[in-house]
Amino acid sequence: MNRRIAVDITSLLDVKFVSGIQRVVREILIRMLSLRTKDADFILLYYDESRHELHRVSVSDFLRCYRDKSENRVNWEHAPLFSFASLLRGDVYFALDSVWNNRMRSSFLFPILKRQNVRILVHIYDIIPVLYPQYCDRETTVRFLDYLGATLLYADRIVANTSSTLEDVKRLCVGIGTECPQGNVVPLGSDFSRIRPLDSKAVPEHSLSRYLLLVGTIEPRKNHAFLLDLYEKSLREAGFSLVFVGRPGWNVEKLMARIRDLNATDSHFRYYDNADDALVSQLYQDAFFTVFPTQYEGYGLPIIESICRGTPVVASDIPVLREVGGSYSLYFPLDDPKILTNLLLQYTENPELYRKLKDSLSTYLPISWDQSEEEMWAAISSLLYEETI
Repeated sequence: MNRRIAVDITSLLDVKFVSGIQRVVREILIRMLSLRTKDADFILLYYDESRHELHRVSVSDFLRCYRDKSENRVNWEHAPLFSFASLLRGDVYFALDSVWNNRMRSSFLFPILKRQNVRILVHIYDIIPVLYPQYCDRETTVRFLDYLGATLLYADRIVANTSSTLEDVKRLCVGIGTECPQGNVVPLGSDFSRIRPLDSKAVPEHSLSRYLLLVGTIEPRKNHAFLLDLYEKSLREAGFSLVFVGRPGWNVEKLMARIRDLNATDSHFRYYDNADDALVSQLYQDAFFTVFPTQYEGYGLPIIESICRGTPVVASDIPVLREVGGSYSLYFPLDDPKILTNLLLQYTENPELYRKLKDSLSTYLPISWDQSEEEMWAAISSLLYEETI
């Protein structure tokens, strides 16, 4: 009998708009389920909170929905029930989705799996709720602490998107006096450049000249207020327009009121809260610069998405963004906004310098989702075929 890999996809199936972590889950699983079923049996799990039931979702249903797009949603209502007690020695539980949001806490599940000699692999996207709890709501922080604590105690291996995140985890382990699980770094894929632009201008009625673009969920950590302040203080007067793309997050009621007011009254500001991939692609392509003033990130996918579209990026000078953007991005310190303004003006006033910067982006080779899946599979395989005690 093949070894089995259990993956909880509850969060993916619950969201109506696939982005962020759920985008990673979708892209990795599409490839893994298409390529690896000869090597292992995959158990896709969905927890029905209304009935307190765990269902095993059909792999074929998943692929029809997310790969083939022949169905609008995965049918889990009539999927057979499943119990974690049925997982056996040598099986692998792969925590790829945002499982800290699950009703079943990791501190309860992981010890059970270990007693059954099930291997545990956890994908850690970041540890923001631990390092910066002020940027998260209280419930998320409590759930994440439970998940991360269980991960450090029971996981056989962890996977991080960047070396920076893995080092954060290692420093945390040293600080609390626990051994860090063995870790792999697997960069996230970016096939965003394959998305075809719209045949016509995506936003002809809102065409803006020389606009700065910020893409990401509206939340305090992303630092939209920093860019708004700078826009109203100096950037608008210097001839820049500003575009925000992202859904409202948490703790942003006042910020959202400010954004919506600007969107209604300022002809040089645009906000899109429900942009599809084609529109986002067009906005990236036409932007003067993508600006990414985040306080902290687990990865920083907008940097890659922008570079793939041939649009320069200027990002906050933090280690994880330098790791992702390398020499293809420009950086500025968050404690001195004037540096950002001067940097943007430098490229506005020197078209030849700006052209050379854009041309340099053509040599960038992003990691593909196929490469990410291959490296992720290597991490799984190291556990799948490892002898259990």
